[in-house]
Amino acid sequence: MNQQTTYKRTCAFSEIDVFQKSHSITYQLSHLDLLWLDEQRRTISVLGDEILALNKEKEQKIGQEGQLKERIRQLEYEVLPDHYQRLTGIEDHLQEEFPLEYQENTGIPRYRQELSRLKRADIVHKNFSDRLSQSVNEREAARRKLFTARRDYTDRFKPCSFRVEAMDNDEFEAEQRLLEESELPKYREKIKAARESAMEQFQNDFLAKLKSSIDQVQDQVKNLNRALRQAQFGTDSYQFRVERNPDYAEYYDMIMAPELMEGDMGLFALPFQEKYGPLIEKLFSQITMADDTQLNARKQSELQENIQRYTDFRTYLKFDLETTDQNGSKQLLSQTLNTKSGGETQTPFYIAVLASFAQLYRVNDASSFGNTVRLVVFDEAFNKMDSDRIIESVRLLRKMGLQAIICTPPDKVSDIMPIADRTLLVDKNKYQMHILPFGKEIAQ
Repeated sequence: MNQQTTYKRTCAFSEIDVFQKSHSITYQLSHLDLLWLDEQRRTISVLGDEILALNKEKEQKIGQEGQLKERIRQLEYEVLPDHYQRLTGIEDHLQEEFPLEYQENTGIPRYRQELSRLKRADIVHKNFSDRLSQSVNEREAARRKLFTARRDYTDRFKPCSFRVEAMDNDEFEAEQRLLEESELPKYREKIKAARESAMEQFQNDFLAKLKSSIDQVQDQVKNLNRALRQAQFGTDSYQFRVERNPDYAEYYDMIMAPELMEGDMGLFALPFQEKYGPLIEKLFSQITMADDTQLNARKQSELQENIQRYTDFRTYLKFDLETTDQNGSKQLLSQTLNTKSGGETQTPFYIAVLASFAQLYRVNDASSFGNTVRLVVFDEAFNKMDSDRIIESVRLLRKMGLQAIICTPPDKVSDIMPIADRTLLVDKNKYQMHILPFGKEIAQ
């Protein structure tokens, strides 16, 4: 009885405990944060996926590690030995083909320079390989040219036993040293002597030619003045004057010096050298180039200008036209040229032209040499002259014994026609031209 009662109590207590615990659990469950639990579950799921991915990547890396180890083994035991062998062969070839000095000073520095610029050895190799074939062709062309030059030398200076196609140039270099050290100095002395002789001859001829030209032009001016003495232009008379140029007076005096023509030595005569030695050196230093002198463009231009200036006899002379009026007053054209009108400046021009023609045709020569055509042709004549000056010009032409054909604009016909022997009118219409007699009755 007591035991059964005790059992019933125990069961009753157990049921109460279970109920209480169940109620407690239910209570706890009702108060749990299920969102946090879901978050944890998702985190666990993500980490699980990452573990799977990492395991897969690990397997791949293990495979790659095996491949890399195999590659390392191939490089160490197969590829690198082969490359080392090829490199050794290339180095041996370079040692045979190129001197060590060239490698260190030229080849290797140039290769490093190109490698630094292009960054890739294969590109450097390609560039130099392309250039190599061209260089080989150029080398062969140069070698053929060298052999041809050697053959020409041996043919020209026979007998000559030099090896034309030898790879070294020892025989020809020895020949060159012999010529430079023994034969060339002899030729240089001969060339120097010949040059000095030629320069002496040139200097003598140069000054003699200048003097002859100056004497000739002075004689021509005298003949011109002789022709002008017989004719006047209105009340004025004209004479040409030729004098030494003040800017080049010292050179003129040297060229015309009597010491230059005395004896056989010419300008190398002692009296002439004592008087004009420094000046002659100064003159020829300006028109000749010094030995072994390379001139730049400016110096060459200066040299050409000096040659043109100092070799022209007119440089040493001053020309002018002197006018004398009826009162005996004299004027030089150079002093009044810029102050006169166009007609006044044309007058000296026609006087100079007519006097030149008179001298050329030898109008004052009574011999058979003076029997000349004496024809003068003027185009657009007297275009700036007034009527009085035109008439005086034509009269002067007649006084000098010249015959003229004068082509003039219509506005000058009335001035020239009364003193002309014959006047013709030229009528041009497109491509047709008619020449008609022209007289006073037609002009009216």
